[in-house]
Amino acid sequence: MAEASRWTRIFKVREKDNLEFWAAQAVIIIATVLGVYLAAQTGFSQAVRFEQLMGDKDGYHLRSALIEEFRDNLDQADQWGKAFTGGQAQAFFAKSARYELQTFVWDAMRFSKETFQVPAEGLTGIRRFYRDASANLQRMGTADREARPAADALLADTAKARQTILPTLEKDRDALKQRLEKAGIDLN
Repeated sequence: MAEASRWTRIFKVREKDNLEFWAAQAVIIIATVLGVYLAAQTGFSQAVRFEQLMGDKDGYHLRSALIEEFRDNLDQADQWGKAFTGGQAQAFFAKSARYELQTFVWDAMRFSKETFQVPAEGLTGIRRFYRDASANLQRMGTADREARPAADALLADTAKARQTILPTLEKDRDALKQRLEKAGIDLN
């Protein structure tokens, strides 16, 4: 019995049972643990949201740069195709290496985690355009009967890209811009 009284003594304050004291301590401990848990959840949610918004901001700038580079390449391809079909074909013969599209942004996108957030039809369309344009420019550099059809194909491909690929990319970029502006993110 002496053993039991020694053990129950820790629950007594001033030698008197104090159930209220221990109940209050238990509530404080539970509230503290719950508060820390809820604060951690909120902090984690905010961190994830912040990271997502910063990734979207990077994605917006990547899309904008890609669109501008692609638009410049379309303009350049149009100039070359029109020059070739307009009587300046000799300038292309054996000089196709001088007629290459600029792909700095396109090449740099291989190392960006935001690349595959760009719509697949846009990425695929650009990849196919660059492949076909490169082949057409090389064929335009030969002085054979395939040179003129290659120039015509280059002009047709640029017109198609302006009607299909560019609007897809611009629509995606503009939707992302609206979402970021709605979240209060400065895009400058």
